[in-house]
Amino acid sequence: MIPSVPKARWDSDERRPPMFRPVGPEVEIVRSADWSITASRSQDGGFCVLHAGTGGGSGVSAGRLPGPGDRSKHVVMIVGAPAMRKGHVGFVAGLVTPDVARVQVRFRDGTSISAETEAAPDALDADLRTFVMETPADEQPFGPGFPPWMREHVLFASDGAVLERRTNSRQPRLT
Repeated sequence: MIPSVPKARWDSDERRPPMFRPVGPEVEIVRSADWSITASRSQDGGFCVLHAGTGGGSGVSAGRLPGPGDRSKHVVMIVGAPAMRKGHVGFVAGLVTPDVARVQVRFRDGTSISAETEAAPDALDADLRTFVMETPADEQPFGPGFPPWMREHVLFASDGAVLERRTNSRQPRLT
């Protein structure tokens, strides 16, 4: 029996910073047997993505349209969570600028997956694209004391040209 996945919902707690407070409609981007991903505009003018899992865990990420001084010129946000147990799937999802046609992710074990982008829902009122990839269970530990789960993101244009390559160079914490 597959456990029921709750729809990712926003917490109305006013202690959250404006970047994590949704305004306007909430749009469910995708739902699987293991998780649900919802997007919304945020109170600070950016975007929020919330994910909720079958085990009750959840998370929220915030992002903004890239500006002149930003490190990335194409990524609004990329978020992901590995599958927490065998037989389940994790995800990598994000919002990117309209010139990104495909996103590839390389994991710490050297494997890569990719997905085509799709037009973001009209309710977000922005010319953006979304992507979602299901990821297999990762038997390696996950958390701040371990190497990053996602090592590299590569963003491609519709003609296959690389628009941007972002590496995650975070090092494990020494305890």
